[in-house]
Amino acid sequence: MDFTSTSNSNYLIEFRTYTATNGSLNFAGINFVNITPAGIPSINTVTEGQNTISGKASQSDTSTGGRTILKGDTVDVYQTNDQGQNVLVGRTTVDENNNWSLPLNNSAVLNQQYTAIVTNSHSGQKSTASNSIVQYNPSIHQQAYKQNLQDEHDKIVNDIANDPTLTSAEKAKQTNDADQALTNGQNNVDKSTTADDINKAYDQGKTAIDGTHVPGTNLDDQKTAQKQNLQAEHDKIVNDINNDPTLTTAEKQKQTNDADQALKNGQNAIDAANNVDEINSAYDQGKTNIDATHVPGINVHDPKSKHDKAISEIQNNPTLIIEKKQKSNVTANQSLRNSKSKIDNKVLPNTGTSDQAANNGILELIIGLTIGLTTFIKVRRNNKK
Repeated sequence: MDFTSTSNSNYLIEFRTYTATNGSLNFAGINFVNITPAGIPSINTVTEGQNTISGKASQSDTSTGGRTILKGDTVDVYQTNDQGQNVLVGRTTVDENNNWSLPLNNSAVLNQQYTAIVTNSHSGQKSTASNSIVQYNPSIHQQAYKQNLQDEHDKIVNDIANDPTLTSAEKAKQTNDADQALTNGQNNVDKSTTADDINKAYDQGKTAIDGTHVPGTNLDDQKTAQKQNLQAEHDKIVNDINNDPTLTTAEKQKQTNDADQALKNGQNAIDAANNVDEINSAYDQGKTNIDATHVPGINVHDPKSKHDKAISEIQNNPTLIIEKKQKSNVTANQSLRNSKSKIDNKVLPNTGTSDQAANNGILELIIGLTIGLTTFIKVRRNNKK
């Protein structure tokens, strides 16, 4: 015999028999079950990113014979879609402690709504639906925004590394600044807990990171500036060459030509540079080459400096008496006058004379210096006697 109650009403079941008065009834095949529905289920707080939804089935109204143990009841979980329709997410059962849990195929998304309904497995009677809205999870957004800051940092550092307008030193400094801005930004995101604060910390961090890349002057402008600097150095060296009294006209012309070629080579190297480091390197090498083109000749004032040194040694020699010092001074002075006379009577190399005349002048200049130097040595030897 089967009997199912479809309400919470009380029923009286009477059994009658037409057997003998002293007969018996066998109730072995009769099962009594509680078919009342569960109460409104609870749903534990659901936060975004969560992969499981859980809750508890509550007992039904015990005043009408409700149940306290709901083990085995079925729990259907629904998710409300964008069209407002409840779509079944999954089904689970209530355990011996009236708890239930359901894994989610997709992580919970902020502001999604989940609905749980408990069904009595014996009668099919359903509980009242219970709803839960997915709550904000700060850690989800913190991780996402920190990763976004890392991505922005990597992009900016790559831009810095590939910026041809920056020197190696400038690139290193700007990269360090970007690293620090990333650290500060991520720390500020971690300190924030609300959506507004996290968004603000991210925006400020991104702005700070972006601000670390400061491109240098346009590459063409830097090339122009360094080429002008080489030109100025060339002009200075050529002026020094032309005003060098120790050089012949031919030597001046050759050194000037060398300076012109060094300038041309240096400026060409600057034009071929691909970044500011190569520009500066080309300038430095060009300047070195230009400076090296000026090679001064023999200093015509050497006899005077040697004379002054000899006089000083004579005066400071304690072994010489006054008369010998005076005699030595006279000898040294006469030697200087002789040397200068020989030099002054020669045609100096910068007067525009022919190469042969210039060579003769240099030869006699050397002879005059040799005579003067020999005399100084004799004076010094006499001082020791």
